[in-house]
Amino acid sequence: MPALSANSIKERLLNDSIPIPESGCWIWMGAITKTGYGIIVNRFTNRKPKWTHRLSYETFCNPIPKGLHVLHRCDIPSCINPKHLFIGTPLDNQRDCIRKGRRVNHQALKTHCKRGHEFTKENTYIDIKANQRSCRACKSIRDKIYWKKYHKHDHE
Repeated sequence: MPALSANSIKERLLNDSIPIPESGCWIWMGAITKTGYGIIVNRFTNRKPKWTHRLSYETFCNPIPKGLHVLHRCDIPSCINPKHLFIGTPLDNQRDCIRKGRRVNHQALKTHCKRGHEFTKENTYIDIKANQRSCRACKSIRDKIYWKKYHKHDHE
């Protein structure tokens, strides 16, 4: 089966989506991924599925520069309304997720370090180089081990 033409892609996007007047979203009613993103699968070839939000952006707006993502203003993964889509870098995508509360910082949810010390105000410091919080009790232990290992001959 030959590749889909631009007209047939446009027709498919319009025919297989439902406009939602209240939100303005065009919800893709075809195949979707586990995370809710629409895909078009060509079952007659071994080609990878195409993301419908990317196809919509390319069909109704502009080509997508290599390495860029298509993000949703509405935050609805199955929406293919080109007015709800915009281009961004991977960093823009991460920031958009954080701003909309979709990206959970699992490290921030931890109450204890990996050795069991509680992250309290007194026992926690921010390691700027590693861009993470660290346990003062563990650092103290590491410092003592280092001191014994490299300064054992200082007092002999």
